[in-house]
Amino acid sequence: ARAGGAREAAGEAGAERKAAQDGAAAARKGDRPAYFPETGFVPTPVYDRYRLAAGDRIPGPLIVEEREATTVVPPGWSLMVDGWRNLVIRREEAHGA
Repeated sequence: ARAGGAREAAGEAGAERKAAQDGAAAARKGDRPAYFPETGFVPTPVYDRYRLAAGDRIPGPLIVEEREATTVVPPGWSLMVDGWRNLVIRREEAHGA
C-alpha cells in the first residue's frame, strides 16, 4: 500500500505542477531568443509578472518582465510563485541520477 501511496502522491504532484503551469499560460506574452552559455540562443517564453499567480510553476528557460525588473530563469532551473507572490527560483533535480 505504501508504494501505491507514493505513486499516487507523485501523480498528484505532477497534476498540481501541470495545473500551475496551465494557469501561467495566461501570463505568457510570447517568445524571444535568449542566450544561455549551456545552450546558445534558444526560443524562450516571456511572461508578464503582473499576471502570474500564487502557485504558478514554470520550468526554465523563461523570462519574466515587469516595470521594475526582468527576471531570467536559465535551463535546468524553474520558477515558482509563492503565496506572497514572490518569485522563487530553484535548480531542478536531475532525474535518473
